Formats: sequence, C-alpha cells, structure tokens
Amino acid sequence: MDVIGDLMWKRRATTYGFVVVVLLILLVILFLLQRSYRSKLQLSETRAEYEAIINGSSDAIIGMDLSGQITSWNDSATALLSVPGHHAIRQNIDGLKLFEGVVFKEQLAQVISDMTPQVLETRHKRVSGQICDISLTLSPIFTDDRTLAGVAAIARDITRQKEAEQRIRQANVELEDQVIKRTEELEVAHQKAVQASEMKSAFISNVSHEMRTPLNGIIGTLNLIRREPLSDDQRRYIGMTEASTSSLSVLINDILDLSKIEARQAWISKINPFNRLGPVRGGCPIKCGTNPMKKGPEFHSRNQRKFRPCPKITGECQNRLKAGGLKQP
Repeated sequence: MDVIGDLMWKRRATTYGFVVVVLLILLVILFLLQRSYRSKLQLSETRAEYEAIINGSSDAIIGMDLSGQITSWNDSATALLSVPGHHAIRQNIDGLKLFEGVVFKEQLAQVISDMTPQVLETRHKRVSGQICDISLTLSPIFTDDRTLAGVAAIARDITRQKEAEQRIRQANVELEDQVIKRTEELEVAHQKAVQASEMKSAFISNVSHEMRTPLNGIIGTLNLIRREPLSDDQRRYIGMTEASTSSLSVLINDILDLSKIEARQAWISKINPFNRLGPVRGGCPIKCGTNPMKKGPEFHSRNQRKFRPCPKITGECQNRLKAGGLKQP
C-alpha cells in the first residue's frame, strides 16, 4: 500500500508540475502578446499622428523610395498638383511629369550621393492652365541606424512671393528712374542758379564800373573848382559834396566787394585800432543846414578804449549821430 501511495503521489506531483509549467508558459505568451499589442498600438498612434501632421501641412509632401517610386502622398499634394493620392502612390514620379525641367532620377542620385537636401525652383502647370512657381526641396530619409531609406520631396507654391518680388523690383526700378530724373532736374536748376548768379555778378560789376566813370568826373570837377578862389561857405559846400561823393564811392566799392565775395575772390584787410570819437571830434562835413553848425555841439564818451570795427560803417553811424544832434529842437 505504501508503494502504491508513493507512486500516486509522484504522478500527482508530476501532473501538478506540468500544469504549473504550462501556466507559466501561457503567462509568458500572454505577456509577450500584450507587449506586442501595446507596441503596435503605440506605433499605430504615432503613425496616425505623423500622417495627421503631414496631411495638415500646407506644403505638398511626397515620399519616395530610392528608385523614385511614390510611397506617400498628402492632401496638400493633391490640392497643389491636382493628382489624387490613390493614382500617384506606387507610380514613378518621373512618369507623372509634375514639374517642368526636373528629372527626378538625376536629382535622387545627387541626394543619395551627397546625403544632403537639394533645393531648386521649378514651375507646375495646373489643370486650369495656370502656371505656378514651385520651390522644391528633396531631403533624404534616414532610419534609426542612419540608413538611407528614401527621399521626401516638399513642394511649396511661391507664386505670390515671386509676384511680390517682381513688384518690388519694378518699384525699385521706378524709384531709381525718379531719382535719376530728379537729380537731372536738380542739376539743371543748379546750373540755372549758377548761371543767374554769374549774370547778376557780371551785371553788378559792369554797373559799378559804369557808375565810377561819372563819379570820377564829379570828383575831378570838384578838385578843379577847389583851385578857384572861393568863399568860406563855398569851400564848405565843396567839402560837403566831396564827402557825399566819397560815401557814394564807398557804396560802389561795397557793391564790387559783393561781386568778389560771390566769385570767391574777396580778401580781408587788417584794420588798425582807432578811437571811435576821433572822426567826430575832428569834424565831418555833413549837410545839416547853415545854422546848426554854430551851436557848437559837444560829444562825450565814458569809454576811451580803442577797438576794431569797420571804419566805413562806424563813420557812417557817426555822421548820422552828428546830423541828428545838430537838428533844431
């Protein structure tokens, strides 16, 4: 009986062990299945997210393998190129003839060789016949281990940008034309102003010289009259006339100086210090009537310092002050 009991116990232990092993194997299988399911679910969610991002892009994004066969085609590509995705996928991109003057076989070879993106500008003719400018970028696609898996073509409509650039260039050309025209007008106006200034200077110089001729005649006549026997009043009148002619000569010289300044031929003379009351105390022959000279006017100055003003202007001011002081009250 003991032997039979031991056998039955061994069989039961073996059975229980087998069942436990099977259960453990099932648990491992279930764990692996669950892990695989979660990985596939996560991969599916990531792929859906990427597809949503690609389909939501405003640029046309075309996925290709290394031979140029289309593997993906987003909604913007359908809108821009007027080709549905189900018709484009598994087609060779060169066979669709989407872009003018672009041979994708050569461009793909360049991308595969350089492993760097290639950017080029081309044009696309839509179904409506409209020609639009396209900026095309070919970028290599790498796997996690940096293996080249394919190429992505990103196409962007830059028609408005090109039109804006054209308008800017046109505006710049028009602005340059306006600047050139305005510069020419200013140059003409400057030449006219210079010519007018030269004519004015020439006129002033000619008139001044013409005025000197009769003035010299008057001065010469006064010198001849002074040689004749004259009374005191006549000599005083002659002195007043000479003073007037001298003032007129100064004015004519000032006019000539103005023309010299405009011609940049003027020079500055050195003026020696003088006493501002000297001309007044020495007397100045001015026309102020016959009686005021007998009043014996007196001039006083609190400051006897010498200074360097223009003697011509100072003399004129002193003559006017003296004339005002000799007037009848």
